[in-house]
Amino acid sequence: SSGSLTRIGALAFKGARNTVSSLIFGRSSLPVLVEIGFNAFESFAGLLLFVDSPFPKLQSLGQNAFRQASLERSTSALEIINHTSIQFVGSRSFDGFGGTVKVMGAMPSLRLIRNHAFQDTNRESVIEIHTLISLEDIEPSAFSGSQATVRFSGPAPRLKLDQIDSFVE
Repeated sequence: SSGSLTRIGALAFKGARNTVSSLIFGRSSLPVLVEIGFNAFESFAGLLLFVDSPFPKLQSLGQNAFRQASLERSTSALEIINHTSIQFVGSRSFDGFGGTVKVMGAMPSLRLIRNHAFQDTNRESVIEIHTLISLEDIEPSAFSGSQATVRFSGPAPRLKLDQIDSFVE
């Protein structure tokens, strides 16, 4: 049962090319998920939906986790909303994801957004997060080429703003 899944491992679905494939995680389907490993869904060709589901224990999104996934499936969607336990968004986690990415709400445990994490996300995507009291760094080019709506608000007392190119190509 997906309800007891704690980790989606590295390379788990990387390169699965069948466009008829689908992975759908809906309401309350991953209550104990802690980690999505590096390259877990990279280049996955099918429909990928992480929607309407809290992941109350999710701490880490690995490098390339959803990179170039669902390129021909614009109906794919990743929603990470009010996930207060997330600490780390890996390099190129959402780079070029073919569907919509929504990362929204309070993220008081988030410490780091790695380089190119949201690169080339589409215009339907929204990254709107607040209560960033643990955020220490947004690495260079984290939002390079992104067409997403991006809004950060609220306190971020630990954030170092020495990388002026985090939002540029």
